[in-house]
Order: sequence, then structure tokens, then C-alpha cells
Amino acid sequence: MKAEGVASVDLAYLGLPTAIVTAAQGLSDEDCCRELWHLADGIARDEGFAHGTGLQRRAGEIMGVGESQASKMYQALGLADAATAWLSSSLRRLSSIVARLS
Repeated sequence: MKAEGVASVDLAYLGLPTAIVTAAQGLSDEDCCRELWHLADGIARDEGFAHGTGLQRRAGEIMGVGESQASKMYQALGLADAATAWLSSSLRRLSSIVARLS
């Protein structure tokens, strides 16, 4: 995947271990993009965002794109489904906890 205005980083410059550099260089553009979006999603979740409360918007900010593009990427990479599954799973666990406390 190519995009205009995208910065590149020379991995050798970062001083990372050889194994990490080799693994990163072995990624296809699509796998690299997917990995970066998963990282952005994780960061946004760690910041307290969730599906339906700005998760995609925040991930888009991290990735330097608007909410519309972020939404398209979530769909294309299957993150929207993962977010929905995560939310459903969390709600089931919460319901279970509430039932035990009642």
C-alpha cells in the first residue's frame, strides 16, 4: 500500500535488534499496514476509547487520517468486526458479574 505524504523510517537508524529489523523488513505492505492499525487501535483502547465512543476517530488521529478513512480501514482490515466482538464479549462478562452480585 502506497500513500502520498507518508514518511519513511530507516530501520537501521533506530538501533533495533537485528531480529526485529529482519522481521519488519519481511512484512508485506499490507501486513505492515494491518500491524500499524492494530497498534493504533490498541493505543486508542489503552487511552480509554471504545467502539462507539471515538475509538476509530482516535486511531485515525494516531495514524494521521480522518475518521472517514479510519472507518474504511477498520472495515478493510476486519477491525470493525473485532471491535464489535470485543464489545459484545465485554458486555457478556459485565452481565455475568452483575448477575453474581445481585
